[in-house]
Amino acid sequence: MHETSLNQTIIDYISGDEIQNTTFEDLRQAIALILVEQRGYPKAHLRSRQTLSYVIDGQAFEKVLDIVAVDDAGKPLLLVMFCPGGLVTYIRQYVAAARLFEGGPIPFVVVTDSKEATLVRCADGEILKEGFHAFPTWEQLQSLVFESPHPPLNQEWKNREQRILYAMHDLSGPCCKGECE
Repeated sequence: MHETSLNQTIIDYISGDEIQNTTFEDLRQAIALILVEQRGYPKAHLRSRQTLSYVIDGQAFEKVLDIVAVDDAGKPLLLVMFCPGGLVTYIRQYVAAARLFEGGPIPFVVVTDSKEATLVRCADGEILKEGFHAFPTWEQLQSLVFESPHPPLNQEWKNREQRILYAMHDLSGPCCKGECE
C-alpha cells in the first residue's frame, strides 16, 4: 500500500497549518499527539513534514521527513518516521536521512508503523529499544543526546549516505510508482 491523497485537508497538530490529508496522515497526527501528550515533548520543539534535500551526481532529490524534535536552539535531536510495515526494511534509509539532515546529524531516529516502534542511535545504527514504548520521553531524549554525541559527516561519508538514502527510498517507494492511481 502506498500513500494517496484523500482530496481533503486537515489541520496539522504541530504547526496548525492546513495540510493535505492522505491515507497515512492520520497516523502521523496520532504520533505527534503521543509525543506531546504522553511523552512530554513541547509542541514548540516539534517540526512536521521537514524537507531533506540532497544531490546525487548533480541531480537534486527531496525526502519529506515526518517529525523532527529540536532543542531550544533549533538543533535536531530526534527524527520520527512512519513506515507502512516492515520496520527493519526502513531503518537504514531513515538513519541515512537523519545523518544528512541540515543542522544535524540527528542523533536518534524512531521508526514506527503505528503498532511497533524502534529507537536507533544514528552514530552507529544500534537499535536501543523496540516496542511501542521505544519513543523516549522528552527528558530521556535530553539524556540520550548528551550521552551519545554524533560527529559531523565528512564529504565521503555524506556522499555514501546520500546514495544509500536514494537507493533505499527508490526501493521502498510506491508499489507501482503511481501507475495504479
